[in-house]
Amino acid sequence: MSEGLRIDTFSSRGRSRVHSYIPKRNGTLADATAKLIEACGGLAPAAEMCRVSTTMLSNYMNPEQTAVIPADIAMTLEHLCGKAFITDHMTASHGGRLMIIDGPTDRNWLRYVGDLTKDYAKAISDTTKALEDNRISEDEAREICEALLELSRKALSMHSALKEKGASK
Repeated sequence: MSEGLRIDTFSSRGRSRVHSYIPKRNGTLADATAKLIEACGGLAPAAEMCRVSTTMLSNYMNPEQTAVIPADIAMTLEHLCGKAFITDHMTASHGGRLMIIDGPTDRNWLRYVGDLTKDYAKAISDTTKALEDNRISEDEAREICEALLELSRKALSMHSALKEKGASK
């Protein structure tokens, strides 16, 4: 059987039965939708959070269907589940990378700057260690890139917070 998503539903007697089998195609909007619905706890819990039925949500998850998840439903589910699978997919489809920016507040500036400094030092240390043999493996490159992206996110959030304070124009 090819890779896919099996969706179980439950009868009123509590017995599980397979409702449908959805083929999985990584990197598609349907795949991102499936990940979001899974993060929300499945079809039934996700349907309770938004304005459409489990059947419609199931259609949005299926790459063989023409229906796609409406923006308002995607935003609602992403907000309630705390995962931005659809937004991330849309950003990546335009060559971008989603960065959630939740910067410092008046109460945590010192801790935020300390964490940023510590993360920067670790990224430099990890990069130096990776270069000891004058080579960087795929795993090392991936880890360093993720660390640098996280540093960029934190630096951007700090920049935004300072800009709000009027320190940067």
